[in-house]
Amino acid sequence: MSFVGIFWFVPSDEPGFSTIVIDATPIDTASDYAGLKTHEGGHYEFWSGLARLGTRGLQATGLPTIIAEEEYETYPRGRVVFDPLAQRFRIYADARLHSRAFITAVCLEFGIRYEQAPVFRDPHYARSKPIGPPRSGQK
Repeated sequence: MSFVGIFWFVPSDEPGFSTIVIDATPIDTASDYAGLKTHEGGHYEFWSGLARLGTRGLQATGLPTIIAEEEYETYPRGRVVFDPLAQRFRIYADARLHSRAFITAVCLEFGIRYEQAPVFRDPHYARSKPIGPPRSGQK
C-alpha cells in the first residue's frame, strides 16, 4: 500500500545516524488539494502532539525522545503527495535530504518506488540542522 504524508529525519539512538518519523494517510483515503492527493496533517500540529507525550510517552511508543526537546523546524523534513493526473508521487524535502539514501528511506516508509517519486525543494523546508544518514535496517 502507498501513502502520502509528512516526515522528518531526526537523530537516531545510533550515534551519527538519523531515523525517519512520519505521519501518513493511505493514498485511497487521502484528501484532494490543488489537484493533488495529500495528507491533511501539518508538521507543526503533529510534532506538537508528539512533544506533548514527553520523554516517557515517546519512549513508550518507540519514537525518538529528541522530539520533546526540539522545535518542529529543527531537523530536515518534507512531504509526500500524489499527482493523480501524472500518476506519480512527488517528494518535497529540505535540501539536506536530496540524496539517494534519504529518498530511498522515504520511499520505503511511504510504499513507493524510488523511480516513481521525483524530489523537489520547497522553501518551507529549510534552515534545518545537519543530520547523519539514515540508520541501516529502516523498514
